[in-house]
Amino acid sequence: ELTPKQEQEKVYSRYLKSLDLSEDDLKGKKIIDLGSGESEFVSQIIDRNVSDNVFGIDIKPDTSNLDENHKKHILQGNFQEKLPVDGADYVISVGAVTNGIWGGEDNMGMENVLKNALDAIRDDGELRIWPIIQVSPDSGLDGAIDSYKKWQEILVTLEKEQKIDWEIRPTDIAVDGY
Repeated sequence: ELTPKQEQEKVYSRYLKSLDLSEDDLKGKKIIDLGSGESEFVSQIIDRNVSDNVFGIDIKPDTSNLDENHKKHILQGNFQEKLPVDGADYVISVGAVTNGIWGGEDNMGMENVLKNALDAIRDDGELRIWPIIQVSPDSGLDGAIDSYKKWQEILVTLEKEQKIDWEIRPTDIAVDGY
């Protein structure tokens, strides 16, 4: 069993790997983590002196295990509304935002969520979301195929409306227990 510190380090590493980022990419940057949960990533960014301009946003933030210095970086917010922080170099999300599309159904108003995230980013900033699952068309995983198509549809719409550049980058995942 992992200690709380080891668990934080594991989450931190997962974020960096999943989002294809390094500490150098984030050094001194303004970062917003959508769906920050228990705020392990935000805490690690602060504790490792990567940036002190980092904010976690969650509809029900859990700050019970955080000291006062970390708590001031955690904000309550709804992704479907204007975010409480803007001017970010990076808006990121690991898991929270992608839960809004499943089986090709948009259960979160994803276009609006992404518009709010884009509004919170500087002109030269980036929005990184993980995972957007892509599977082989002959996999039989129709829900995943439909979800990927929905993501593409939304991103193409935003590309036209918001004049954004976007890409979906493949990343390897591991499956345990099979």
